[in-house]
Amino acid sequence: MEDAVVAALGAGLGAAAKTIRSYQGNWRKNLREETWRLPAVLVSLSRSRVEQAVLTTGEVVPCQVVIVGKGVTPNVAWLAGSGVHVAQGVPVDEHCGTNVPGIYAAGDVAEAYDRTRGGARINAMWPNAIAQGRVAGLNMAGHGEAYDGSLSLNIGSFAGLPVAAVGISRPRGGSYEERLLCDDGERYRKVVLHEGTIVGAMLTGDVQPAGTLVSLVGRRARYAEWEALLGRRRFTLPAQLGTFGARRG
Repeated sequence: MEDAVVAALGAGLGAAAKTIRSYQGNWRKNLREETWRLPAVLVSLSRSRVEQAVLTTGEVVPCQVVIVGKGVTPNVAWLAGSGVHVAQGVPVDEHCGTNVPGIYAAGDVAEAYDRTRGGARINAMWPNAIAQGRVAGLNMAGHGEAYDGSLSLNIGSFAGLPVAAVGISRPRGGSYEERLLCDDGERYRKVVLHEGTIVGAMLTGDVQPAGTLVSLVGRRARYAEWEALLGRRRFTLPAQLGTFGARRG
């Protein structure tokens, strides 16, 4: 069962997560009480009421409640024949405009510029949707507003352990470098660099620094300029605000 932790979080974080002292006693308890069946997929449920689930492995799992989280698939079928270009979602330009003049897209359907990946991508998050909606609305009113791009961010709990992933947190291929900042039995923290620029991060145990890392990833900060801050064992909010305040000026 514990292999599911590594499969879900990656080898480095998965191994570190099981050693974090504040959660160590809960791992086996959580993994025993929760059902992990990676990478099996649910294929059917009983019809009248939920009594069991059948997996692609053939395993039948007795249950009373099933919660399905499948990610985001934009509903774009209704746009067929409209002239609006459709890919995974609806590609938009820096003004959140589609290929058809006067038609805009924002939110979970919009394939907008991703600041860390340098191309169009759906990042289905409320902050991105709000920013895109604002830009689209202003441009509908003729203001010529530009959207500076989206950023992926996921913060949640895995078997009782807080986990945060920012930007490109698990790089695959390319000239990426992963810098381990902390793995001390209480917290795990790493950043992902691309040619010296911070493009991603992953944290667990203590995810409080996620806000700072979102800002650094979003502005494509150079790691060398922030190495001292990132190397601190603990981040304190006043220190972060002071540092950013100085750089804004």
